Amino acid sequence: MAKSLPLLLTCFLVAWTAIVYPFSKYGDRWAMYPALIVFPATILVHAWLSAVSRPRTQTLLYALLHIPVQFFIWMGCLMLISKDSL
Repeated sequence: MAKSLPLLLTCFLVAWTAIVYPFSKYGDRWAMYPALIVFPATILVHAWLSAVSRPRTQTLLYALLHIPVQFFIWMGCLMLISKDSL
């Protein structure tokens, strides 16, 4: 169950974006805060998983594959919610 937590955070981010982005306006911070927290939380969860699980190579590979993918999803979601581009 714990190993699926990073994927659940990604699913939460996508669901939050789908729910909020039609109602958010440029500069709405209330909609941005939950989305901003997801990426750092995912990095912390991956670090925790790598620290407590054995063998570490599998969890490190999982982190190395998931974190870059989630970064692009995260940036896209932030742009949709904030109605701003980078």
